[in-house]
Amino acid sequence: MTDFASSSPEELQPATADQPKSKEEPGPDAPALHAGALLHPAAWPGVRLSYHYDGPALLLLLHFDLSRVECEAALPDAAPVPRYLTALATYGAAVIELTDPRVSASVTQSVLPAHGGALGDSGVIKAALLAFATEASGQLAGLVRPAQPFTHALPIAIAPAELAARADDMFAIGAQLIMSRPDELADPGAPGATPQTVSVAMPIAPDAVPELFASRFAASFGGYDGADGGVRVAWDALAGAAATPHLRAIRLSGSKGAHLALGQGPAICYALTPLGNRLTGGSICVVRYAPGTLAPSEELQVFSNIDLDAWARTFVAALDEILSPGTLAAIAAADAAASEALIQARAVVAQSLAQALVPVFPQQPGLQLAKAQEHFRQSALVSLSGACAASVLVQLPATIVLHGAMPADTAELQFHGQIEVLPAPGASAMADTRTAGGVTLATSGQQPGTLHFLVKALQPQQAASLQLALVYRACLAGYWPESPVDLALGTLQVPIPGHTLPPALLLAHQAVPSQAPAEGGASAALRWDYDSTLQQVPQDAQDALWVITSFPLPHGGERLRAATARGSTARLFEALGAFIVAWPQLQAYLAGPARPLPAALIAALLHHVGGVADAWGALRSVTGNTGAPPDGSYLFDFAHAHDQKQLLVHARADSSGNILWPVINGQHHGAVLPSGDLSPDDSGSWLQSGYPYEAGAGALRIT
Repeated sequence: MTDFASSSPEELQPATADQPKSKEEPGPDAPALHAGALLHPAAWPGVRLSYHYDGPALLLLLHFDLSRVECEAALPDAAPVPRYLTALATYGAAVIELTDPRVSASVTQSVLPAHGGALGDSGVIKAALLAFATEASGQLAGLVRPAQPFTHALPIAIAPAELAARADDMFAIGAQLIMSRPDELADPGAPGATPQTVSVAMPIAPDAVPELFASRFAASFGGYDGADGGVRVAWDALAGAAATPHLRAIRLSGSKGAHLALGQGPAICYALTPLGNRLTGGSICVVRYAPGTLAPSEELQVFSNIDLDAWARTFVAALDEILSPGTLAAIAAADAAASEALIQARAVVAQSLAQALVPVFPQQPGLQLAKAQEHFRQSALVSLSGACAASVLVQLPATIVLHGAMPADTAELQFHGQIEVLPAPGASAMADTRTAGGVTLATSGQQPGTLHFLVKALQPQQAASLQLALVYRACLAGYWPESPVDLALGTLQVPIPGHTLPPALLLAHQAVPSQAPAEGGASAALRWDYDSTLQQVPQDAQDALWVITSFPLPHGGERLRAATARGSTARLFEALGAFIVAWPQLQAYLAGPARPLPAALIAALLHHVGGVADAWGALRSVTGNTGAPPDGSYLFDFAHAHDQKQLLVHARADSSGNILWPVINGQHHGAVLPSGDLSPDDSGSWLQSGYPYEAGAGALRIT
């Protein structure tokens, strides 16, 4: 390839040339008038004209290939007569035009608006064209042997920063080479006179395949806004067979281009409600499998102090393993119906998880719960364990803001990528926002869309909320290059709910002090003081310490039994317990080399997975399973015990409407008010009162 920006043209005597014509006999100083069309380089024999962007330049490429030129006749190679007389005549006429100082050449493009899109110097462009025509004529005349295809390259400087001055963010990409002469040199009355006598413009085709052109274009204009602005290129697939593809671009920038505008207000966050907020236990009928034969045998096993959510996390991790591509293919090869049933079980579990998704702050405006649940369901279908491990799902109403009108024939813009946390100087990452399946935002023009992504706190016990500087690393569907562009989302305050049961308080001391016989009859004699000391344990950042204390009052027992029996948590407990016992036995066979998989193994997997999926689905279809505390309960709220020195106690009245307020650390209660919005549940029978509180040794003495 020859760079002819500084080449000096060689003289060439043309075979023929455009002859000047005039109506009258011109004087010695009169300019010659022309009637024929200017010869555009794109019409020269054997020439292909193309371009691409290369750094801060538009690179004009002129390709010549002798094999594309038609011969005059079938003459032997040694014949003295030139084989390309007509082509030589065309080049001779072109040389006359290029050496005429009144003929100008220019390159215009549609990307940079300055100077009407014109680029380059006419003299430099003409000199480059003349050098190219000279070398091509040498091959046509047989002066160069052997004749080889060649390319001349003319770099024309551009200023990428001028892209920021555009009034629109979406625009066509195109370039053309224009040859022109002054109007007064045209003879409009001569035979064959056309507008091309004065000016002729022809489009220049993009060089190389569209993907490569787009990559070079993006590299040339990257950072055009002085920051991290970028451009992406698309083309009309229907115009693929056209000589010049229809290219369009979009510029992306936080200041001088298309960008994301977030909805007003804080981010809306959703989290999974727990399967249970108390440790549970009981007897479960579990299955043991004989080694080798997998023959089942049942036995009763007692479990205590079980966190049902911990069991659930073990189950979803196992189900992800069972449904991994290699394992699922082995199951399908042995039993296609079983593989379909397992896939359906995953769908039931994913839907059950999604239905348990609730807003962290239910009163926050702009909630779109159905959209959040659907996104969570789709994420769970990709990775159940990944979705369960997330701290929150963040929902951000967002709009792709465009300057200027969106072209009518442009499809909906759709971004797809990942939300990432920007590194904080000197601090380790506190959250992971990688979402299985990616994060998609689709919006048309100024119509809003919604961003959904999962946030997983890496150390959830250390902070009840995280301030995260986020960036959306997004690819624009249908645009190239496919590398992501960074779209800033700003800083978001994301709450981090706790997903583990807090440790229980330790009972350090309890006593019933002896008392002297009370006056007032038998009723007074049957009352006594109960004294206890509770030792507080370290709290997670999410915990506001609430302690429920229930006394064995006669009216409380029936209510407590009714609450325990309500719903299908017990059924899920039994199904999960049976799976937890069976899984280590079955997992060893599943990972073993035996293929095809034994039918007994597949049947056992289907039995246990299906049992958990059925129980989980049944649980999420039950409403009103609140597990309210029984009558005669106290709830101790330590949210402001340490900063405001105030312990707030909620008390639930007994069936007669009576409340016995305790003495706490020797302090008596203050004014009694309805709990209202602070009530632990919606039964409406809670009252609240405050106690002075000193942290001291972190213990409570309740009398």
